[in-house]
Amino acid sequence: MSIPYWRMQVKVCLLVGVVLAVVYPERGSAREILPLCSSVLDALKREAKLREVATAVFGPNPAYVQDDDLTRACVFPVAALEYPDARVLIVGSVPGALYPITEARLSAFFLRPMSGTLRLVTVRRDFASSGSGMGNVGKITAIHFGDDEGIMIAADSNGQGYDQGSVAFYLFRKEGIVSLGTIPTSFSDGGAVDDPGKETHVDGNVEVGKPRADLIRVVYSIRRNGKTRQQPVIWGPKNGKFVPVSGAIPKELNR
Repeated sequence: MSIPYWRMQVKVCLLVGVVLAVVYPERGSAREILPLCSSVLDALKREAKLREVATAVFGPNPAYVQDDDLTRACVFPVAALEYPDARVLIVGSVPGALYPITEARLSAFFLRPMSGTLRLVTVRRDFASSGSGMGNVGKITAIHFGDDEGIMIAADSNGQGYDQGSVAFYLFRKEGIVSLGTIPTSFSDGGAVDDPGKETHVDGNVEVGKPRADLIRVVYSIRRNGKTRQQPVIWGPKNGKFVPVSGAIPKELNR
């Protein structure tokens, strides 16, 4: 099933608790009261596809928060995703001075090509949070899972010498963006172990739609005590989370 063609409508949403954002469907663009974070300028200059979709959403001359003004909330385009019949711009928002230690809230702007230009169809705001601050929300990619289009977000976290990674999955449904759950993908204790020979490292290779369209295969590579082994696990969604359908979760991920 393709991305649902949600009806154009005027939306007024509360963003980050204090700022209103309005979608004007008659203009086919979103007029954000929140300015763009100036840190996105380099990415917009460098990535033509991201710039094209961001311009369709925010207009050619959006306002920016300057680097020296950390007290103002701002938004930043993260990824421009392509689907058979639509484009989706993922946008993060951060609440000003707290953003270095605050997860960014993610919103999705859905556009369709109409009369040779991209037109905004609808917005799904604050469908997820990711990362630890502005520009650090993980890798976001388009996926096809089962009968639906969706998003995969790969993110990492660390603390006290331990690093952990996971992927979160979201699907586009008629009722909005639906979370399928999260799958652990990596682990490392390199920052907490004094002897490098005793470090544990786990890295997972994610294959969406394998071995069946509604399943996900992760092949884990586990390196510990100088030895490496491969451990495949098939994951499937159940009651809002992913569970192993085949294979066992590496015990190193449960440490």
